[in-house]
Amino acid sequence: MIMKRLFLTLALGAMAVFGLNSCSDDDSEGGGEKRPYCEIEKFSVSVPNVDVKIDKDKAVVELYVAPDLLELLSDVTPTGELSIGATVVPAFSVKQDFTKEVTYLVTAEDGKTQKTWTVKPVVSKYVAQGIGTVKLLWAKKATEIGLTVNEPTIASFEDKVVVSRPGMIIDGTTGENTGETLNIDGIECNPANAATLLPFVVANDSKGNLLGATLGAWALNNNPWKVYKWTALNAAPVEVLSYEQSATESFGRRLTAVGDVNGNAIITSLSVTDYNLKPNNNPAAAPAAHYCWKITNGVVNTKPELVAVPAGYRAGNMYQVLWPASELAVKPFYFSDPGASNAVPVTRLGYVGLDDQIVYFKGGVNPSDIMGGGDEMFKETGYGRKVLQSQPFTFNGVNYLAVCAFYSTEIGTNGATEDKVYLYTQLLEVSGKDYKVAYVGKDVFDGKVSVLNPNGTGGLAISVVAEGSGDDEGELSCRVYNLLSGVGMVGYEINNVKE
Repeated sequence: MIMKRLFLTLALGAMAVFGLNSCSDDDSEGGGEKRPYCEIEKFSVSVPNVDVKIDKDKAVVELYVAPDLLELLSDVTPTGELSIGATVVPAFSVKQDFTKEVTYLVTAEDGKTQKTWTVKPVVSKYVAQGIGTVKLLWAKKATEIGLTVNEPTIASFEDKVVVSRPGMIIDGTTGENTGETLNIDGIECNPANAATLLPFVVANDSKGNLLGATLGAWALNNNPWKVYKWTALNAAPVEVLSYEQSATESFGRRLTAVGDVNGNAIITSLSVTDYNLKPNNNPAAAPAAHYCWKITNGVVNTKPELVAVPAGYRAGNMYQVLWPASELAVKPFYFSDPGASNAVPVTRLGYVGLDDQIVYFKGGVNPSDIMGGGDEMFKETGYGRKVLQSQPFTFNGVNYLAVCAFYSTEIGTNGATEDKVYLYTQLLEVSGKDYKVAYVGKDVFDGKVSVLNPNGTGGLAISVVAEGSGDDEGELSCRVYNLLSGVGMVGYEINNVKE
């Protein structure tokens, strides 16, 4: 008994010593005790273009600053926020020279738990997180590339852009048509002449793997619907997924892939026919049914998970897309819908959480918000004022949603325009249902477009993030490609380099 008491005493003593020298957000507040948290939650300085990165594990705050701005940190009063009830010495109200390391001692509300923090400058041309600059690489009219109104999707593969129908290959750096086409050997399709229109859709996953599929209605003998993968543009594709369609199913108007199809991923496609048949042959009144196939360790679960975007958010269009927020679960997810072509255009861009509640994104992504003109611009027929496509991606530790939207100054009932078409490439910083506009690019295509996108299609493709080397070591970059069918295509490069 004495030994047990001695052991308990020593253990409690060790725990007390540990508590004096550590700080953990996992500590319990039980019994009404004062909090043991001693974190710097927020920190900022009144110097322009200084990017702040807080590392709680290392108890370090880094101030990323360009070389020519470093001296501006020599006499600065910072601002910051601590854990609830915590105090700091010296106070944040005291001016400091942040051209060198400055230490702060944070004491938790309990008065005994402490952590020593270091604030230090990092002289760099890079931002710590997110986007530094966005640069337009090229903008090409559809006629310059050889595009028509029939190319509904694009995908990125290495430094190339692949356009579906019929697998046109574009140089991602210049926007020039390479004159080459995607190898489609072995793809099964019906009717036979559809071989000139393959693949019907393309997509790339988060790791840059290129995928493509036929239109379900064109599948050989109407079955099965298949998804393929390419390891090289000139190599024959490899089958990834084969799915037996029912009499009321038809896939392949859109294709999305999140994750790595060689590891863990989710492939999605909208079933068009199924929900065109009900209720009362009114697709606008029916949920949009997205079928989601999970891939685990490279193995496809051929039994899909059905996810329905609620009725009223489809607007009769067959080009709605759904993007799971991660490769691990279908929900939460983002979705976009171009709306209907023969009614007041209803454009949808939103987020569905685990509670199935829809958050409709408005500010900065509704064309009326960013282009001017208010609701009047939505009264035209045709696909003249709307969001067409969206795609989430992660860059430099921040989650973004790329959005394809467009606006034309004059739309006729047949979709023809005699004036200008504005293609918008928008980047939204997203965190679940919360978002803010990070960048809006506007590219103008002048001149008559005989038929302005009668199917209401647009394509987005995001390249895989690349790391620099040599003199560019430390740089991150990726590309965003944006297609407005029948009008034109643009290529942007984003990086973590400061302006």
